[in-house]
Amino acid sequence: MTPVVCNDNPQSYRTPVVEYPYTEVTYVVWPSDNFRRVLTSSTMPQEMKVKLGMVKGYDGELASKLLEHWHLALWPDIVYTSTYPEFYKDIGWKVADNVYCLVLSNETLTKLKGT
Repeated sequence: MTPVVCNDNPQSYRTPVVEYPYTEVTYVVWPSDNFRRVLTSSTMPQEMKVKLGMVKGYDGELASKLLEHWHLALWPDIVYTSTYPEFYKDIGWKVADNVYCLVLSNETLTKLKGT
């Protein structure tokens, strides 16, 4: 998995995030090609916290692409395509029960890469 640059804003990237409900909820995010970081709510960058909260708070029905098994949702054409309303295009969307695509800034991705 890898972040994909947004067409209308080259400083933002559609970034896959998978949530795991362990004792402490854990998130795996891919800040660069085939490189992943494991985060918790206490280690997550502020931009991710805000956008994830907004996506989780969306009360509309999930699109027909909602899948039961997250590994199927990792197909790029499903992960990187929003089915949320237009105003979510710079925020992110839910792909499946525990899979999200967040639109993150280049600055946030750079911090996640540790560079």
